Amino acid sequence: MSKIIIKSNLSEKQMEADVASYFGWVSNGLPLRLMDTDEQLTGADKVFYDQALAIFMQFKVAKGIKPISEIKRSNRNNKGKEELIREFRHDNDLNDQPTFYFELRAKAKTAKDFQHNILLDYANTHWSVGFYVAPTHLDATEYYNSLFTSTSKCSLSSPFLYEERKYYYSENSWIEDVGVIPFLNEHVSIVPTERVDKHTHHYSYSKTGADIAWHSPYVVTRKPSRFSDVLKSVYRNRVLSGELLTIKDIDRNFEISGDFESSEDNFDNIRVKAELLYEQSGIKTFLLLTNKEFIKKMQQRT
Repeated sequence: MSKIIIKSNLSEKQMEADVASYFGWVSNGLPLRLMDTDEQLTGADKVFYDQALAIFMQFKVAKGIKPISEIKRSNRNNKGKEELIREFRHDNDLNDQPTFYFELRAKAKTAKDFQHNILLDYANTHWSVGFYVAPTHLDATEYYNSLFTSTSKCSLSSPFLYEERKYYYSENSWIEDVGVIPFLNEHVSIVPTERVDKHTHHYSYSKTGADIAWHSPYVVTRKPSRFSDVLKSVYRNRVLSGELLTIKDIDRNFEISGDFESSEDNFDNIRVKAELLYEQSGIKTFLLLTNKEFIKKMQQRT
């Protein structure tokens, strides 16, 4: 079995830190901001950012599986999960050069439910979105290089304007520009598909962040579902559609089990709740923050 598995030297903690750092670098102080809830906001920021969306992410490190075209099928009766995943992808004509996959997280002692189910509850509400984030790299150096390339070539004038696109940029293309940033492109984002009563389920996907499958088994989508694709959808369907809420509304809807003493500062309440959620389930909380006047201007330009 080990002959078909390609191990990764990445870690979930590394991914969490790198994504949070990237969001902080590209959007700090701008009218469209992606913020780790561990960050502190100034009083002026709390007044300015009057529109928000909660974004819940579970970071996963994938392993790789070599294709059947490289190593033939096993004839064993008791085939392992990796063998079954690659056979399913081969039989359904899903890209497998190589296959990336990850298993759901076992239920933590401190959690009220499986992490997957908690993420599913947050996945598509009127105040939040939630999804898995996994890399399309197995090597830590390759992953770091995609981050470095993105931060070094990102325009300082716009949070998601890649430098190589600046001569083609127009006010009408700001959402599409998200799709050309390597660091965002080189993650897959998978919205949870169904509730579970055990953690021994797997998602698989291709190097291009497409051909996503749920095992056991069905094809979720053959289309790309990269980090950039999800963010573009959020900007188009939530920001431009004017479907964001106030921070107070986010705070009111964000319910979490555990000891929690509410304060009059909604940002601080969200931060404490996010810490509790992370301790209980490992799910990371981000806020997409913006301003009503900024949204109005962008709606007029698109």
